[in-house]
This record gives sequence, structure tokens and C-alpha cells, in this order.
Amino acid sequence: MNVILVYPAIAGAGFGCLGRRPWSPETHLIHHGLASLGACLAAAGHAVDLIDLRALRGWGGFCRAVRSRDSALWGISVTSPERDIALRCAHIIRQEHLGARVVVGGAHPSVCPSDFTADPAIDHVIQGEGELALVVLVDALLRGESPPQVWRGAAPDLDALPFVARELFDVGAELRGGFYPTRLGLPTPMVTLIAGRGCRYNCAFCQPAERAVFGPRVRRRSIDHVLAELRVLRERYAFRSLMIHDDCLLEDRAWALRFAEAYASEFGQPWFCQARADIVAGDEDLIRALREAGLAALSIGFESGSDRVLRLLHKGTTVAQNRWAAEVCRRLGVRVFGNYMLGLPSETPAEMMATAQLVRDMEGAVALRSVSVYAPSPGSALYEQCRRDGLLLQDGPAGYRRDRLGGKVAGVDYIAVDRAMACALGLSPARAALRRWTAHPAVRCVVEPLRALGSVQAGLDTVRRVVYRL
Repeated sequence: MNVILVYPAIAGAGFGCLGRRPWSPETHLIHHGLASLGACLAAAGHAVDLIDLRALRGWGGFCRAVRSRDSALWGISVTSPERDIALRCAHIIRQEHLGARVVVGGAHPSVCPSDFTADPAIDHVIQGEGELALVVLVDALLRGESPPQVWRGAAPDLDALPFVARELFDVGAELRGGFYPTRLGLPTPMVTLIAGRGCRYNCAFCQPAERAVFGPRVRRRSIDHVLAELRVLRERYAFRSLMIHDDCLLEDRAWALRFAEAYASEFGQPWFCQARADIVAGDEDLIRALREAGLAALSIGFESGSDRVLRLLHKGTTVAQNRWAAEVCRRLGVRVFGNYMLGLPSETPAEMMATAQLVRDMEGAVALRSVSVYAPSPGSALYEQCRRDGLLLQDGPAGYRRDRLGGKVAGVDYIAVDRAMACALGLSPARAALRRWTAHPAVRCVVEPLRALGSVQAGLDTVRRVVYRL
């Protein structure tokens, strides 16, 4: 069977963003979930194609792309901010191919299947991991069977999966870099890789939604399997830096050390991964060993400068650990991509300013600062708390995006959020005013519909670059 996969990741940067806008991480990277699905379908003997909305100029381009392809099964990967985009894709597919079936999967269908089951354009919903389930679905359709509308995908043996089908995407966009190489000084070509699935921690802004996708325990590929894929990538792309996507690669200390030793013996390219402040602060020997094995940078979720807020988030870290982790990385020469949040439920203006002060205090140790406005994510404990307490101001995709467009949570002082953001990032009065203006609801009502047009988005990008240079 010929299967068409759809990647609707335009909620943040809009149509025409592929390989552009280096301040947006999602504009360059391949999607490993879809690439893995494609590889499994191909291994089972099926033809696979992909439509990446980031490469299109607007909905007209998507309609033409759908019209030019013929498939009995279309698969769409959906995150919460892209729910409505994905549903619009499904309706266009149904309009152009009446007899085709549409299946959705990914994070949002895993935690909110009811958002899709009642829609006539959606035939099947796969919860959890989809590699095995999608192949079974295709085979059932070929036999003329009627699979159930909703089913849970079985967790695969990660070492038994084929290497992801990167060629479905414009892999050149990822190789050229974008956000991470530009901001962290990593050489290009850069490739990305996933070594494991799952997370054992309990951050309230993420869990238990993440476990709804990957299950209750962490599963990691064998080091031999990871190295085998890296050899293929070296041969195919001659990569000069590596990003590992795992939620927290360093949670398994023994695995991380064995990987670092094996990687250093065969590869000299600098690499980058995600970690936690408590791990870095409590195990300087580990970070030193990884640095000697080529670790160039770490992404660390510091989140807040308030211990009370960190407890609210079930983060399992402290402000003191945040500060010490940054210091450890500074002394060892590991660049840090620091992530922070403002606008959390019950967060006071003083606590927001404490986070801003933390950002400023760690400026010499943190190479890249990402300060976002909290957005409740469906399926997470904090989202459920906000929903129960009637705090969700936008219970839909606009409210799920971590941007400044409109308030997300009732009771949060968003004027204080703007002030803390300006302080944290050291914005001039002109830039702070620009940020407030572009986040105003009246401006958003005009701009948001226009962002679906690639040419308009490109113009907005140009204006932003010019103004921010002033």
C-alpha cells in the first residue's frame, strides 16, 4: 500500500518556515516519530511519502499536494498546538480523496482521543507509539478488514526498529543547522538522533502525558545500535556535530558513561543533549567525563528562580542546584541552553522577578536563554489542575502554545510577566514595548489569520529583524 504521512508543524512559525527563521528550533529539524513510522512501513514493503507543511506556502499549496498524490491511507502526527491544523488537513484529504482513510497519532491523540473520534474526517486514532500499530493497520486494510477506530500501539523493541527514514524530509534543512548550531556555536552539518524513549521524572507541566505516549519506564537503545546509526550518518552526511533528543540522556549514568567512551573512541564530533540541574550539580565527575568525550553543550530546564514554584512544578530541583549546575558547566567549558518559565498558576510578581534575576545572575554561565510563557499542556498534571479550578483562559491550540499571544491562565499578572521577561532578557524600552504590542489581543486577531500565508509571514519576519536591530 502507498501511505502518505503529513507533518503539520506550522503552529509556531507558519507556512514556508522550513530551513528558515533560526530563532525557531522546529523550523529545521526532522520529526523522528514520522521518520520512524516511514522506515517501519518501508521495511514492511509499503511505499511511503510525506507532506511537510513547513515547506508549503499556504493552504492552497497543501490542497495541491494532496490532489497530486493518491493513497488509501493518510497518517497525521499531532501535537496539542497543531490540533486544529491537523483536523483541517484531514478535512482537505477527505474532500480530495473520498475513499481514503485518515489515521492520527502522536502526543495529542494519545491524551485526548475524543478530540478526533467524533470528527467524520478521522477514521482511526493510534495512542502511544505507532510503529507496530500502523503496520498492523495497513495490513488489516489490505485484507479488507475493519480495524477499530481507537487502539493503543504496542511499545517496540527499539533495537529491532530500522533506522529512521530521514530522506522523507528535506534533511538538508537540519544539516544546515538553524537554531541550535547558530546559538550554541556547533559546527554544521548537524544531525539529530534519539537514543531512548520515556522519562522517569514527574514534572507537572509534562507528566503524565509523556507516559501516555511512551509508557511508565524508560527504554533505551543499545550503544551498539546507536553507534551503528552514527556510522551510517557519518558515511551519508559527514556530520560535524550531533544533537541527541532524549528527554534526559544522563538519567542513566552507567549508559551515558559507556556511550561517551564508545563515542569518543570512534567519533570526534562535538555533541549536545538534555540534562537536569540536579544531575549536573550533584555529579561533576560525570559532566567532566562527558566533556572529555566531546560533550559541547547541555540543555537544562532551570524553570524558576523560586523554590516554591519548583515544588509546585514537581521539578525535584532547587534554585541552589540551578545555580551550581550552571557554575559546574561554566568551569568545565560546557555551554548551556537554559530554559525558564514565567506566568505559572499562583506565581506572584516577586517570584517572576526572582526567575528574571536568576536568568541575569547566570548570564555568564548560560550561553543561550529561553524564557517562555507557561502554557497548560493537555494531559499534564498542571493542565488538569487548571482545568478543574476553571483557570484555563484558552482551552485550545492558541492556549497550548508557549508564546505571549494572549493570557493562558486566569489569575496570572501578565503585566508582571512582561516586566520580568524584559528584565530577564535585558530588553531596551523600545524592544520591550514591541513585545507588548505584538502580544496585544487586537494585534493578534489581525496577524494570526494572515500568518497562514507564507508571503505575509516572510514579511513579518523581515520587519521583526529590522526593528530588533534598532
